[in-house]
Amino acid sequence: MWGRVLAGALGAALVLLLLVLTQVYPETPAHPAVLIFLAATGGAAAVYGLLPLLQSLRQAPAPSPRAERHRLEALYYTAVRLASNLDLDAVLDTLAEALRQVFTYENSAILLYEEDSHELVLVRAHNYDRPLGYRFSADLGVSGRCLRSRRAEIIDDVRTDPYYIAGVASCRSEICVPVLRGGRALGVINIESTEPAAFNTEDLYVLTSLAEIAALAIDNARLHGETVKLARTDENTGLYNYRFALECLREQLAISRRAGKPLTLMMVDLDRFKSINDRFGHITGDAVLRQFARVLESGVRQGDYVCRYGGEEFCIILPGADSRHASEIANRLLTAVRTHPFVDVHGQPLGVPVTASIGLATYPEHGQTEAELRRAADQALYRAKKEGRDRLRTCQAVGS
Repeated sequence: MWGRVLAGALGAALVLLLLVLTQVYPETPAHPAVLIFLAATGGAAAVYGLLPLLQSLRQAPAPSPRAERHRLEALYYTAVRLASNLDLDAVLDTLAEALRQVFTYENSAILLYEEDSHELVLVRAHNYDRPLGYRFSADLGVSGRCLRSRRAEIIDDVRTDPYYIAGVASCRSEICVPVLRGGRALGVINIESTEPAAFNTEDLYVLTSLAEIAALAIDNARLHGETVKLARTDENTGLYNYRFALECLREQLAISRRAGKPLTLMMVDLDRFKSINDRFGHITGDAVLRQFARVLESGVRQGDYVCRYGGEEFCIILPGADSRHASEIANRLLTAVRTHPFVDVHGQPLGVPVTASIGLATYPEHGQTEAELRRAADQALYRAKKEGRDRLRTCQAVGS
């Protein structure tokens, strides 16, 4: 039944799209660029996503055959590749490649807008003097002005524009197009040239169309990324959650098995956490857990995985670490927790000692499977707590 409902909804959406097209392009029932985008991205979503594009196409000057051909190629090239891609890095790579190869612009940049900091961040560039990650206030530069005004700009001579911030040595002209989605500014596409007056309305026409497709793809990728993050993240600490921990251990163990390398699973428990909750309340308890999580994160290697296993129990997956190396890391963590200045929810010193207990098990000596490693690390943690807490215990080798 739902299949028929969906099919009917998409059919209605297609009819609506054709009605809109006849209003925008009365001389033809369906514009080729729109049909390409529709085919690549799907009916109902395309109708909504194409409304800004249709408006920009209607407002833009009539293109030459060459510009029309290039625009259609760009729409096809980007829309087909982006339609099934929900990874933001891949989306940005595709857009950068389109600017460089489809349109052969020598100097191009993609900047994304960070609303919290009100900054533009350079995320992709070709032949730019600024490094990736370069950021500046959205109140500055031609790109910032373009973002704020929500209007594309062509600067024939940047030397006459006081807002210009150099991105290319000896730059003389520039074109900036905002990337907009539902009235929200997502970023800017910026093209520069060492020649004066290098850009015309055909370039503007092409880049405006490309920016509309970019906006839809970037927005979808971000939404997907946020959904994935929520599904794998613990809400209080911001660490990976239990579900991710199990998946990660399974995947990393398979990698270690194929590569013939060790892997250590570390179980970490915050000692006497119940007494902290009972004395200071659960709000301060949650604050202590967050601080504890930061201590663990800061004490492991890049590439290790710190997860909240449940309650006051955490686990750390250390790919490539044998028992000796993992023990060194664990002992550093114990010291870091013991000496950390924990505070209550008001920022005042907690005034009570905070310590941790750690149990670890290493593949292959302490277990061959995910279940064996988890059981071995749990047993080691139990020993650490039973023998007085604030200490590390390593599982005994299988068969010993």
